[in-house]
Amino acid sequence: MADDERDAHPPAGGGPGPAESPRREESLGSLLLRGASVVPFLMLGVMAVIAVLTWVLVFVFGVGVAAEPIWEWVSGRSFGEVVVQFGLALLGLLAAVAVLVLSMLATSYGARRRQAGWFWPLTQIVFTAVALGLVALDHLRPGVLADLGVAGRDWWLVFGWAAYAVLMAGLRMRAAGKASGRAIA
Repeated sequence: MADDERDAHPPAGGGPGPAESPRREESLGSLLLRGASVVPFLMLGVMAVIAVLTWVLVFVFGVGVAAEPIWEWVSGRSFGEVVVQFGLALLGLLAAVAVLVLSMLATSYGARRRQAGWFWPLTQIVFTAVALGLVALDHLRPGVLADLGVAGRDWWLVFGWAAYAVLMAGLRMRAAGKASGRAIA
């Protein structure tokens, strides 16, 4: 049956036809807010992909100034040292993969029109903890972040990313409150 014929004949049972879709149009602002609110999760996913690729390049292929492939490093080491170091390396890889998977799930869940009531407050808590942890670590242990490669402009980039995520989560909570009739101040 062609589309024109379906429009002319309403479906059996008296339900809404194609022209009377129960779905309402979404405003451009709402669509932009949905897209902008998942940017922090996408950025986290990109960082996790970079971490996984770096792990493979450094540990498996030995790319780097003082790095060597893992099979060359193992020769001449004690079994206990190899197990501990290999376990730590795998733990780092698993952490990066877990962050990647969680960022993908958060992106797909956050891009929906509606989320459960816990999602955006949890997002605010997590990214606020990142921002406060960054500030606390910088003041309590000066130099530690620089040793990890987060110094100068990078520090501000990470802090801005976390602050942006908190702001976007707040805007999504506010929009959800307006849509449900409960205004959030």
